Amino acid sequence: MKKIIIIIILLAIIIGGVWFFENQKTSVTYTPYTGTDLTLEVKRAFPPEQVKEWQTKIRTTQETIAKFDDKTTVETRINTLFLLYTQQDFLGYYGDAKKTLEQALALEVSHNLLQVYASLLVKMGNREAALPYIDMALRLMPLETNLWRTKIDIQRAIVGPAQLATIEDTYKNALQATKNDINMITLYASYLAELGRHEEAITYWQIAQKTHPANFAVYQAEIDLLKK
Repeated sequence: MKKIIIIIILLAIIIGGVWFFENQKTSVTYTPYTGTDLTLEVKRAFPPEQVKEWQTKIRTTQETIAKFDDKTTVETRINTLFLLYTQQDFLGYYGDAKKTLEQALALEVSHNLLQVYASLLVKMGNREAALPYIDMALRLMPLETNLWRTKIDIQRAIVGPAQLATIEDTYKNALQATKNDINMITLYASYLAELGRHEEAITYWQIAQKTHPANFAVYQAEIDLLKK
């Protein structure tokens, strides 16, 4: 009897812990971008038969979506919508692809979908509009180095080579958020070198050597180059 009681108590603790964790998850409020300053379509230099092939794929996927019913899971809906997005994006139908992603995001706001949405806005010609969606994705997944790289790439493109020093805080925030991930350390070291701050760059390459000694020689080559 005592064993049963102990098991029940342990299960209650586990269930309670799971409930607490689930309720501690960060959430974001997503709204689609409604600006009219976007490129809705680009002409791809594909042979006509290839275009027809992909248009057929699009119609087939749309027919699948049209058959969704109450039994269709959210996961299936999102995966199929994402497939449609990739097909539309491939042919340069950016306006349609954007609407498709927005349908998927209406079902579930995930960091992956937000990152793809931001990247699409960049392709459609508005980098500034993309940044808030990357920030949303980072609130959901702050440890994801790929998201930080995407944000940095977008900001670099916005400010241009002459103003790179103005986005240093993003690099520092990336280091802090990812708990000094090796990819962020090396990215920051390269950035400092690019700014001409060689001594600081060397310091971070040395940190990289300590963090990831397997690549010691690679990082040493960067240090030696900066010392010349």
